[in-house]
Amino acid sequence: MKTYNQIIMSTPEEKLNEVQERFNKNVAKAQQLEQEIARLKTELNSLQQPLLEDQGAIKTLKELVNFSNLRDDIVNSVEPKA
Repeated sequence: MKTYNQIIMSTPEEKLNEVQERFNKNVAKAQQLEQEIARLKTELNSLQQPLLEDQGAIKTLKELVNFSNLRDDIVNSVEPKA
């Protein structure tokens, strides 16, 4: 860490180098984040179709299970008890 005198005594060239280095690091980090965001958006988009398909399958299977349970209830209610 710089001392107070080093901060006060910085030359314009030293300050330029410091600011330029910070700028370059921030640009690199921003580019990295943009790439990560693009990758995540692609991953999200690739999940849309499977989600829709699974949602439809869940609905159909629930109806099938409910129908099967209803059928079993009807059969059990009309069969003579031994």
